[in-house]
Amino acid sequence: MQHHFVDDYAKLQYVNVKVTDQNKLNLKMMSGLCDTRAEISVIRTSMLNDWELPVIGKFKLRGIVGSPVSADLVKLNVTLAESKQDGDEYVSIICAVCSEANDDLVCIDRQSSRKPVQIAITSD
Repeated sequence: MQHHFVDDYAKLQYVNVKVTDQNKLNLKMMSGLCDTRAEISVIRTSMLNDWELPVIGKFKLRGIVGSPVSADLVKLNVTLAESKQDGDEYVSIICAVCSEANDDLVCIDRQSSRKPVQIAITSD
C-alpha cells in the first residue's frame, strides 16, 4: 500500500501585492506568501533594491532549523495588486528585511495571528 504524504500538507497561498515606502515614492509589484502562523512579515532584501528606508528597529528571525538571523525592521505600505486606486487602501506594516528569506515577501495574516508580537522600536 502506497501513501501520498504530499496530500497531507497545507497548500501554500500566495497573493499579488503592491508594496511602497511610507512616502509612496517607490512602488514594486510582487507575490507574497500568506502565512497564517507567522508573527511578523518578512521581505527579501533584494526586493527593496536601493530604497532608502529608515530602520525603526531590529528583530531576531527564528526558524525550525539553523541559527537565528538578525533583521532590520522597516515600515512599508501594502495593498492588493488588483487595487485600482493609490490611496487609502494601503495598509501600513512593519516588516523584517532579510537577505536569507526563502520568499520575496511573507505576509502575516492579521485575522489568524496567534498573539501580538512585541517589537522594540528605535527612535532617531
